[in-house]
Amino acid sequence: MFQRHRVVRVLNSRAMSLQPDQMLANYRLVEKIGEGGMGVVWKAVDTTLGREVAIKVLPDIFAGDTERLARFEREAKLLATFNHPAIATIHGFHEVAGVRFLAMELAQGVSLARRLETGPLPLDESLAIALQVATALEAAHDSGIIHRDLKPGNIQVGPDGAVKVLDFGLAKALDADPSSPLSSLSPTLTTPATRAGVILGTAAYMSPEQAKGRVVDRRADIWAFGCVLYEMLTGRRPFTGDGASEMMAAVIMSTVDLEKLPGSVPPSIRKLVRRCLEKDPRRRLRDIGEARITVEETIAGTSEELSSSAGVAAGVVPRRRAPAMAIAAGMILTGVAGAALMTVFTPGPPSAPVRRFEMPSTGPFRSGIQGGLLAISPDGTRVASVEAGKLRIRSLDRLDSKEFVTAAEPGFIFWSPDSAWLGYGAAGKIWKAPADGGQGTVIADRPGEMTGGSGASWGPDGRIVLGRGEPGLWEIPARGGDLKKILDTDPNLESDLHQPSWLPDGSGILFVSHAANGRPDRLCLLSGKTRKDLLRLEGEDIWFPQYSATGHIIYRRQPANAGIWALPFSLKNHEVTAEPFPVVPGGDVPSVSNDGTLVYSQGATTRETQLAWVDRTGKLVSTVGQPMDGWPFPVLSPDEKHVAISISEQENREIWVHDLVRGTRSRLTFGAQATYAVPFWYPSGDKILYDNGSSYPFTTRVKAADGSGEERELGHGWASALSPDGRYMVSALQDPNTGTDLWLRDLSSKSEPIALVKTERTELWPRVSPDGRYLAYVSDETGQTEVYLKRFPGGEGKWQVSATGGFWPHWSRRGDRIYYVDGDTMMEVNVSTGDASPQLGNPQEVFTRPPLGWALIFNWPAGFDVSSDGQRFLINLPVGQSQENHGYILVQNWSAEFLQQNQ
Repeated sequence: MFQRHRVVRVLNSRAMSLQPDQMLANYRLVEKIGEGGMGVVWKAVDTTLGREVAIKVLPDIFAGDTERLARFEREAKLLATFNHPAIATIHGFHEVAGVRFLAMELAQGVSLARRLETGPLPLDESLAIALQVATALEAAHDSGIIHRDLKPGNIQVGPDGAVKVLDFGLAKALDADPSSPLSSLSPTLTTPATRAGVILGTAAYMSPEQAKGRVVDRRADIWAFGCVLYEMLTGRRPFTGDGASEMMAAVIMSTVDLEKLPGSVPPSIRKLVRRCLEKDPRRRLRDIGEARITVEETIAGTSEELSSSAGVAAGVVPRRRAPAMAIAAGMILTGVAGAALMTVFTPGPPSAPVRRFEMPSTGPFRSGIQGGLLAISPDGTRVASVEAGKLRIRSLDRLDSKEFVTAAEPGFIFWSPDSAWLGYGAAGKIWKAPADGGQGTVIADRPGEMTGGSGASWGPDGRIVLGRGEPGLWEIPARGGDLKKILDTDPNLESDLHQPSWLPDGSGILFVSHAANGRPDRLCLLSGKTRKDLLRLEGEDIWFPQYSATGHIIYRRQPANAGIWALPFSLKNHEVTAEPFPVVPGGDVPSVSNDGTLVYSQGATTRETQLAWVDRTGKLVSTVGQPMDGWPFPVLSPDEKHVAISISEQENREIWVHDLVRGTRSRLTFGAQATYAVPFWYPSGDKILYDNGSSYPFTTRVKAADGSGEERELGHGWASALSPDGRYMVSALQDPNTGTDLWLRDLSSKSEPIALVKTERTELWPRVSPDGRYLAYVSDETGQTEVYLKRFPGGEGKWQVSATGGFWPHWSRRGDRIYYVDGDTMMEVNVSTGDASPQLGNPQEVFTRPPLGWALIFNWPAGFDVSSDGQRFLINLPVGQSQENHGYILVQNWSAEFLQQNQ
């Protein structure tokens, strides 16, 4: 599991009290931009020279160690005399009122570590960065300087692709005794604890000799260079572990898996990675200059191939490729490919440059899987967005945005072709409202679930096409009316159709076919009654297709090479004209106007949570295991000694079981890809139900709780539950006409399942009372999700449990209470099932938990479980800063960048 590695900081108390606008010598502090074992970093202004700089306030280890301080000052002076374009320059070493700090060049851009959060980089971008890093290392090594702490966090990538390597030589300067074996340790994994700090994460980049505590030379940098190059190409570290000791053991003992390198990686680079990661330094690559030459020659060969193919192969035109190559090797693609490229790119006027703007927001955007919540008007003058649950419109000639009052939080938004109206889906209906402000009008009821695949598009002839994230496409008149199905799904190929989008001339509709039974997602076109596939992606999801007047179809893909992509497309011929290429790595929810202005959302989101016990006041009692990327639905075993939960680890989401007594955990499933799985324990406690939760139709499976034996499939269904005697299983199943319903299966016979709760709304999360007489479940039949009861197993009657909204009902072990959540508030209702009808008390608040900070699919709240005495609740707590809100990015004349790169 990729754990959140905590930083233990022992910093100068004066450094901790620094504030913005405070002066340190001639430097005015602006804002804190970083903090770690190496010190606190501030953005500052050199008031003497009028330039921005980075101020690194050094750790407390210097306060009483005059020998180390003198050595650091000598090292800093040496580094200050060293000048290289790919190495951040040190301007000076200062002391003011007991605060010792370095003034350094302020490197623009983002760290490579941040770039790698979204997955591997394209091959040519990886090589361009690797070449600049190798060049910097070579120059430093030739001057007798070893980095000794090279890692993605110390590599800054600028907007133009230029690289700056940070913290050169400071590792040596921080060592207590350069001649000691312990001096070989990276300052980011220091021992003992009285030294600068502890950051477990960077042990992954230490060479074996560093991990063993031996004296190191430049070959340690070569090892780290190999680790960084491997991670850029694969999106994963070559060595992992649950902590520093496991990670270091992996570095010393494990063999790097070169099979993880993509097939597109040339043999020369594969060989380079292998030679850099030789554990025996005597067999390792001897000089980083050899790496530089290998990368240069590979880039030259790759560029020749790209020129000859006119840049139309997949990945040929990735974002910022040409600037990165120009910086790396000084190459410009010639006009040989110009004629072919003109069929791929049709930008705006030649005089229109590419311009980027970051637009602020009033609250975080939900994940793109939640729906199309960002849309630029066709005339390019306004941007509509859903921020913190509110619909807002920003005119691009104004600084502020205007909030629109809606009946409920919109699930998707769309514009009329003339940009005069804004449409949206909310509260089970389709609405339209004047874009200049005014009362919203209902144009159609929208029965069924508001899924993440929902979306609509307003065509030039006044028809609105709608995809509900369910089987089929529908249309309604923009003036209002009934839904009319215009396309059925093929149940053998696809589960549902996503986010339709009209071509601007009304000649066809783009949409996404969401795969069934492990088949690939497809980007499709419906023209008249004819549909055709434009693009197939094995193992990938496709979202938000939209035609751009530049001659492309813009879309989002994930999880591999996640981001916004462009597919060259002929509007006249309805044909794909070239291979797709990435436009914005990591970008989400793209929308493009008629004048070639692209808007998208992008931010850094971590979904790590800490499984924990809290009491009835919400106070933390204890934690369970380490922080994890987990689907937040923990489920206790009947004896409360174990908890099952879906956890993501190394790109696989599977069911794991925590032993609450011994503090250990074990993996239950292998290959289940339990993306949305919610496990359920057999009443006997010896088996666990779960579902594949990754591809439709979902299937419910069972396996022994101790992991022994093979799994067994019980039938289709999701979030299944058993009756106390184990005879009946209730599952959520999707129906093409009514959405998600609850079905009953008698496991004691081979009979087919029967509908238990079936309406035109969504029913989910069945839970049978301990006495087996009643079924609790959730339904959105009133427009908001509430908790209900029905008799079991017959399904007679109906009683509403919650009052103001409710999700995820849990029965107490004695059956005298029902617990559920209303948003982030834990609720309970007293219940008696002994009479002819259930007797229900008033809903009572128990406590309010901290929000996760990121939205679940369909904007569900997180789950929970409760102890048998009702005094403790098992929940997922957020870990640190869970979402960095970046607003959204607006790019004018987006395609000109790629044309310019290939002229």
